[in-house]
Amino acid sequence: MKTSLSIGLTGGIGSGKSLVCELFSILNISIFNSDLAAKALMVKSPLKNKIIDLLGSEAFDGPHLNRPWIAKQIFQHKHLLESLNTIVHPAVGTYFKEWQVRQESPYTIQETAILFESGLESRYDHIITVVAPVDIRINRVTNRDNTKVEEVQKRINNQWTDEQRIAKSDFVIQNHSNIPLIPQVLAIHSSLITK
Repeated sequence: MKTSLSIGLTGGIGSGKSLVCELFSILNISIFNSDLAAKALMVKSPLKNKIIDLLGSEAFDGPHLNRPWIAKQIFQHKHLLESLNTIVHPAVGTYFKEWQVRQESPYTIQETAILFESGLESRYDHIITVVAPVDIRINRVTNRDNTKVEEVQKRINNQWTDEQRIAKSDFVIQNHSNIPLIPQVLAIHSSLITK
């Protein structure tokens, strides 16, 4: 059974997209994590061969992605990030479509960090953006990934601002301690199941 609505969920690094997706999954909504799908596809042919052609054999540590090395390359050289995205994103998009037709929830959510940066907004019926203050986001990521503040800031600088995302989104979820998350998720869920 094909679901009636396709929802894109995005937000900057450390905004709390995964937590929001967990709340939607509790409501029995099917969630597609683009980052996990990309990681799985990147270690298989033909993507693996294309990545080696682009970045070199150092991109892999045996059968695994050499994620720290890749991150360093693509955030220092923006053209490499763009080239890598043109390899990975179409494969993830195809995989998502194949996955989506097997789902039975009233709508599906595709979680993707760089939805707007990749020009993917036309794929979705509605878009949800998760936002949080930059200092909170940096703190979350440095604690979660044991990453330096400067590295997180570089990644933030490579993404759209919250204001840019909000302007093109149908729903916005504020993810910080002042506003409870669950009522926001429930309100969006109620809206979507009536569309």
